Amino acid sequence: MPRPLLSLLSCLAVITGLFAAEKSAPPPIKIEPLDSPSEASATAPTLARAPDGSVWLAWIESAPGGATVRSASLNPTTLRWMAAQRIATGPQILDVDTAPPALAVGQGGRVTVAWTETSAAAPATESILLSSSTDAGLTWTAPSPLTTESKTNSLPVLTTVADGRVLAAWLDRRGRTTGDHDVRLYARIVGEPAGPDVLIEARVSEKSPPALVSFPDGSALLSYRTLGEGLIRDINVVRYRAGRWENNHNLNRDDWRSPHCPASGPQLAASGGRVAAAWFTAAEDRPRLRISSSPDAGSRFLMPLNVDFGHPLGRPAVAMLHDGAILTLWVEGESSQAKGPPAGLWLRRATPDYSLDPPVLVMAESAARLRGQPRLAIVRDFAGGNSDVVAVATYATSGPGGGLRSCLVTIPEGALLAAAAECGCAPPTDQMLGHPIRGVIVSVDPTRGEVVAQHPDIPGLRLGGTHTYRAAPELIARVQPGRDFLARIEQAGDAWTLFDLRLLVIPPEKKK
Repeated sequence: MPRPLLSLLSCLAVITGLFAAEKSAPPPIKIEPLDSPSEASATAPTLARAPDGSVWLAWIESAPGGATVRSASLNPTTLRWMAAQRIATGPQILDVDTAPPALAVGQGGRVTVAWTETSAAAPATESILLSSSTDAGLTWTAPSPLTTESKTNSLPVLTTVADGRVLAAWLDRRGRTTGDHDVRLYARIVGEPAGPDVLIEARVSEKSPPALVSFPDGSALLSYRTLGEGLIRDINVVRYRAGRWENNHNLNRDDWRSPHCPASGPQLAASGGRVAAAWFTAAEDRPRLRISSSPDAGSRFLMPLNVDFGHPLGRPAVAMLHDGAILTLWVEGESSQAKGPPAGLWLRRATPDYSLDPPVLVMAESAARLRGQPRLAIVRDFAGGNSDVVAVATYATSGPGGGLRSCLVTIPEGALLAAAAECGCAPPTDQMLGHPIRGVIVSVDPTRGEVVAQHPDIPGLRLGGTHTYRAAPELIARVQPGRDFLARIEQAGDAWTLFDLRLLVIPPEKKK
């Protein structure tokens, strides 16, 4: 057999997971149950990752006479949930699977939670309340309205932007007239200084919650399900940048026309300036669970991949790894085939080169017992070499033994990348760290271990201009001011590091 064909077959074996017989085969993805911090009545979970690596969980517990919003954090060292904390209790708190609380976690133990309540007076209306903590959940502020400009709003999402403030988006029914069924999408900054309510879209799908992620450069990306002419229910994205909302566009033209709105909204995840999106569509009467990624903070997305078996019920969750791989969690229904895959909760990894690994069954369960929206968050990201990734998945179930369930998902990321690199399909694992940059060396300071570089905008990551980077002594020793370069940058806390630098040949016309 010709050598190129052997190489191709080797790569295909890695991508499709048919590497069990190889000596260098990486271990499989591992699923381990995790004790839940909640009571049996818990539902509607939400996860968010803090800058220190801890993962926070918020949920709602129902009881006679009212419901309670609670939270807990997962210790990234012990991989165990801390004790649950009460945020708010009241008879008007909406305790349904389709109205999960929103959660944002920032630096220094700052946590913000938003949830939906119903009015006591008829006709019943819904409105969003907000509470925050500055001491990692030990104490919480008294609940207050998310916005004072409207009393008919629901399905909030939150994210902490780079300056520490919280950005919120939600569905709003303000301004509706008799016979008007339109639901609007609004957003606002709720930190100090707070901003006004901003209308993002005047007509959106009425039951699909939006999704929101933030980037290191201070911008954010909002995604939502449209309600266009002809009842088109596709997915749009719009970017928050420098205090303005801009570049509202379609993520992918599925052209799904439906008189009924699904409760399954889009999901977003970000790593640096890269974004992953997951969503459900039934365009052309073909249910599909799709994912896509963007290299530039959502300005453009790749052609989507279908991750399901053909019977998805939607409700995706998505996470993006530091190396660009994507993890997707979704609910698959019963197969029409006698020996088809079981219904339940499934996980699938898309490689950094945007191909699909085999799916992994997280829990075999009937769709009737799986409630609401599953959640997924990264606990330990890929750190180079042979390191693993650890994620946490959380979902709600009904019936005997119901409530919230959590599991740890361990992905042998380093081994998977090394196996791909063996066949020439991918770069070495350590080259998957950081983010690419092209610029010009402005100055070098060996005593401070710093390089000053000038470069254009890196969408979502760094604004264009002149920036200072830390660098290793061996890198500093071989760079000169005025040289063009390619490199990678990485953020650790408030500092940025420059590494893997390659000097570019200066064109003759630039030497003049």
